[in-house]
Amino acid sequence: MRAKKEIIEEVREVSSVGTSNHTEYMLNIMAITMGLLLEVHCDIRDQLARINNAAADSGNEKVEYYDDIDTSPAITIESLLELIPSTSTRTRLRKAFEKLNINNLADLLGKTSHDFLGCYNCGEMTLASLKEALSKWDLKLKGDR
Repeated sequence: MRAKKEIIEEVREVSSVGTSNHTEYMLNIMAITMGLLLEVHCDIRDQLARINNAAADSGNEKVEYYDDIDTSPAITIESLLELIPSTSTRTRLRKAFEKLNINNLADLLGKTSHDFLGCYNCGEMTLASLKEALSKWDLKLKGDR
């Protein structure tokens, strides 16, 4: 597991980049935190495996550990698009994401409704579908209330 000093240095490095996008900054901090939690989870799992091996050798009862943590990224652009039932709407949004250079959630949350409405073939209905999908994760576009 990484030392506390390494983690603090990583947070300082992200903080010193001077990003103008607060959402991007917070997502970077969250990614560091999630990485640390995953390391702790793996460390606990490994320690319990050693305890269980020792317990088996001595004839004692094993310790139960439920390893049901999903280690995949919870929210991705693709998982967001999967929430939209219409294939044609997903296609229009993919093209808008490409035009607006949206590659990840931070990029998406940094865009406004106006940005999307400026894209060809991305009108009010497509935007409403995007907002509805975002609302399922309690997220909004920049400037939305």
